[in-house]
Amino acid sequence: MNQQQLNSKLEEIKDKVITIERTAGNRIYLPCEAENSYAVNKFLFEDVPLRFVIATGIDSDDCFEILYHYAYDPIGCVVTVKAFIRDRENPAIESIAPFLLWIMTLFAKSPSCGSKNLYARLILSESTLAL
Repeated sequence: MNQQQLNSKLEEIKDKVITIERTAGNRIYLPCEAENSYAVNKFLFEDVPLRFVIATGIDSDDCFEILYHYAYDPIGCVVTVKAFIRDRENPAIESIAPFLLWIMTLFAKSPSCGSKNLYARLILSESTLAL
């Protein structure tokens, strides 16, 4: 998939995001409300598919922001979902932990890991993740 095809694919979720911001240097930002962030993340991870890199958080003046960073390595593109949590008194957002558990399971089973349960011990208790 090239940049133009990626851009076309992202148009499929335009009803879930506030806007699609394309900047110089192969960066794309997808700002959305918290209630749409799970659907947007699931789309990027499963349907595009992009590689999940990391999530970061920001305490802005008027809301909290969770930024989910994804990479599309073949063209060097980074896509960031900016989820706005506007209720500062009762902040809540649906977790994307199912994606992370799948990734951690792959790492834990990787022969290059050295120890089969290394990542499971760092992230989850043995009873939580059956490897």
